[in-house]
Amino acid sequence: MTDCTCNNFPSSLGLVTFGDKVGIGVTSLVTNTRLQIDGGYLVLPNGDSSNNSGLKFLNTSGVKDAAVYEANDNNLRFRAGTGGQIVMVGASGTYAVFDSNGNILLRDGTAFRALSNDSVTALQIKTYGGNAFVTFDSTNQRVGIGTASPAQKLSVAGVIESTTGGFKFPDGTVQTTAGGGGGGTGHSLNAADGSPTDVVYVDNAGNVGVGTTSPQAKLDVVGAVRVGGRQVINSSGQALYA
Repeated sequence: MTDCTCNNFPSSLGLVTFGDKVGIGVTSLVTNTRLQIDGGYLVLPNGDSSNNSGLKFLNTSGVKDAAVYEANDNNLRFRAGTGGQIVMVGASGTYAVFDSNGNILLRDGTAFRALSNDSVTALQIKTYGGNAFVTFDSTNQRVGIGTASPAQKLSVAGVIESTTGGFKFPDGTVQTTAGGGGGGTGHSLNAADGSPTDVVYVDNAGNVGVGTTSPQAKLDVVGAVRVGGRQVINSSGQALYA
């Protein structure tokens, strides 16, 4: 192919050359511009998985590596060069980075990691350079918080806090007071509908209270007691049968 340097192209063609620079629909070029098009579109052929067409960029070795192309499916693709990454930059700096490992790194240092080549994990959210703190298991439909291997629909490695509302169970009841826990004076159970509370209470000494949260014996009942359909102790604590 013979090199051709064209100057002073007829303006009726809308093409103006300035040495090694080309302008279409312009009379002058913006500084440091090699190709400038005003009032129209730059139309490129469809590309393919090998990026054999489209808009390509030379790397420092002069190799056409990174590319932007559309593979005849109306989807615009951005391909980073070998060993490189796609970087989205805002006016104040880097906003997001798509790296070669499939990670999406956000500017605040948090990484959202999509493992498209993993048959189990659909998405992991982790701190930059750290372990995943939220894992979505798409195969088993499970979510792990603080664990990358959730064994149940929700697996949490750590303390769960409910500041309001409590916890709802499969039978429809809502538990607002812990049935067990550490650091307190005992464990309690509420009525099925949540009221009254502390119906049954077990203190740290192993005493069981029914109607009291301060049992003084292995079984301490405040109220009447029935055995076998018969009331054996009345509400005043008097035995009715010897």
